Amino acid sequence: MRASDHFYSELEGVARHGDVQPKSAEHSFIRLTAPVVGEVAAAELFRFWEERHAAAKPIQWEKLGHLAAFVLDDYDAATMDLDKKDWEAVRDIISAEAESMNLDDLTRIMADLVSRGALD
Repeated sequence: MRASDHFYSELEGVARHGDVQPKSAEHSFIRLTAPVVGEVAAAELFRFWEERHAAAKPIQWEKLGHLAAFVLDDYDAATMDLDKKDWEAVRDIISAEAESMNLDDLTRIMADLVSRGALD
């Protein structure tokens, strides 16, 4: 099982229990994504999701999973839907923390963002 699959499973459990506290997933998201993008960027990605997608009713838990999948290189554009505003936020957050990231991870993420038109 991929790490992102396990995270989706956690999110399904949270949603199934009707948890309306987005913070309940924060620790898991940061723990999962920080090894790739760093703790600051992971926390910023979570905050972006919280401000944009946790405010929706019902909470858009799957979007948090999609962000994690992207960071972990498990993103599937055919089944996951992040929009232009999401990609722009990811670009801005990653760009701000680029100096603290592993060069290979940064290169992969930026190439993925270019392919999605987020660096135009």
